[in-house]
Amino acid sequence: MNVSYGLLAEQSAVIHQKYPEAKTEEDEAWEGSPFDWFRKKPSATKGKIGRDLAAFLIETSGFAVSRVGMGLEAEGKTIRVKLSLMWGAGSLTFEQIKDDPFDYLLCLGLYPGDSYGWFIPKKEMIVDGDAQDRDGFSGQHVQPGEKPSDFWLQGLDPLDPHEWLKEYGGTTDKLIKIIQKTLG
Repeated sequence: MNVSYGLLAEQSAVIHQKYPEAKTEEDEAWEGSPFDWFRKKPSATKGKIGRDLAAFLIETSGFAVSRVGMGLEAEGKTIRVKLSLMWGAGSLTFEQIKDDPFDYLLCLGLYPGDSYGWFIPKKEMIVDGDAQDRDGFSGQHVQPGEKPSDFWLQGLDPLDPHEWLKEYGGTTDKLIKIIQKTLG
């Protein structure tokens, strides 16, 4: 190590004291949460973590799970997973839902102190590449005159979800029961 690097490193530590890290309200809300450690990871990493957590929930429901490509498989059903962490306004948004071959979409929503989820049949949202008319569900990247390439479920308040979602989940305790009923 050269001397000037060492001197700069020492001076950086001194200067750092003058510039404390600014925490947002969202940072403060997540502080101490068991999920905070991955909140600022890249999207792809959060997606993998979401699949790992979803696989755990399916296993907890009593089913063996296989990882298949970007999804999961249990009881011969293909499951896509979407993870959403609480957004600033307190809502959940599940993004980039594609019209890939899958049977169910498992949406896992995490808050600093609670967890929610929905196990939704694909046909409830997308049929032949078309979004079904559902509150909060629409094309995400829509080019004028073209079908959307992906969809999203946005503005979801887990304490007051869209009416059509209520039968597919809520708390993760309820989600586990729905997975058991659906796959059993």
